[in-house]
Amino acid sequence: CSEPQFVNKSTCIKAGKGWSGFDISGHIFLEMHCLLIILEEVKTFKEWKKLGDILLQDHEDEIENIQLQDRHLTQEDLLQQQIDYKKLTPFIKLLVICITIMLLLFELMLFIST
Repeated sequence: CSEPQFVNKSTCIKAGKGWSGFDISGHIFLEMHCLLIILEEVKTFKEWKKLGDILLQDHEDEIENIQLQDRHLTQEDLLQQQIDYKKLTPFIKLLVICITIMLLLFELMLFIST
């Protein structure tokens, strides 16, 4: 169907020929866009464990010297952050699992669609 008389797929097929055009459809674009956005946003989760290591380390004098002075944190703020970290960690892990499942589903749909 490379002849100029066949301007679209339907006229090519009606003439008994095969259409070999490549057309990226809207849902493929949206799947790729979603995959790229999610992968970019997930990069922040890589630092969650490092944050926990900093917050929950046993060296209290190092925490006070480094973090409290540099960040202008009070001891109460630091304790609240430690409590919040312990409370939020299971939810963050669940969120990462859900995002991973969603990414696998998007990739499966992408491979099926192409």
